Amino acid sequence: MDVAKLFYTWACVPCINYTRKLTGGFKLILLEQGCSHVFKEDKTDYFLFFILEGEMKVRDENTEPWIAGKDEMFLVYEGVRIECVTPVKLIFFTTDHPGNKGGELLFRLSSICEKVEYRFHPTEVRKELLLFLILLKSYLEDGVACGHLQEIKQEELFYLLYNCYTMVELAELFRPVVVNKNRDFKKLVLSHCLHARSVDELIEFCGHNPYYFKKTFAKIYGTPVYQWMQIQKVEHIKNQLMDVNVNLKELMAAVGFSSPSHFNKFCQKWLGMSPTQYIERMKKDCTYLLD
Repeated sequence: MDVAKLFYTWACVPCINYTRKLTGGFKLILLEQGCSHVFKEDKTDYFLFFILEGEMKVRDENTEPWIAGKDEMFLVYEGVRIECVTPVKLIFFTTDHPGNKGGELLFRLSSICEKVEYRFHPTEVRKELLLFLILLKSYLEDGVACGHLQEIKQEELFYLLYNCYTMVELAELFRPVVVNKNRDFKKLVLSHCLHARSVDELIEFCGHNPYYFKKTFAKIYGTPVYQWMQIQKVEHIKNQLMDVNVNLKELMAAVGFSSPSHFNKFCQKWLGMSPTQYIERMKKDCTYLLD
């Protein structure tokens, strides 16, 4: 299928969406015959490969090699090895922030993936998705590097996947992502929960859309986000105040308070006393034990 060359691409270059750095998105790649690579741990969880031309041998640490060819897609993650049997032209996609449709899809897959036996294999690129890739290829070949367009096409990709494949097929495709996402979600939340001052700020720090965050949080923790955040802060404060030499200003900042009065009110509510009073009580308890 021939696609007309895009005009006025040059006029978009000054736009902020051209100048901002993209951490993920779609890229068109040409690989020579014999090219090989083993994917190791990276900041990015996965790559979704769409083969436009050629064939490559693919395997992970637990399966025998298989051949992926034209109009097939597969997920690439840590431990996957690829080797080009012929010259290969492909589009790969990756993102740290799956957006509204992607977040919704990955959340819906989380319960299904637990029931699906994972089998690492290529998936057919169906007609609607193929048409999407043909137009996307034209954009990439013409140098359309617009961040806003990338975000729109990402939403469109997840929409097409959602509507052109069964949930079981998608669970088989995305299982490594979903399983790792739940594990990484907990690590991410724990790393930001203390200094976040609100649920919205925690969601922002974690880089997820609110729908995906709240649904995933409820599934993993089974408790309201705000209540859970307060408990984490209280436990951290109590542990830190056991050290009678603790720096209260540093502790206050670590748990997301900029005002001493607000910090004192929080401690009064949850500990029944101010931080200073709590330290004094700890000193008395220590003295009693030493005596």
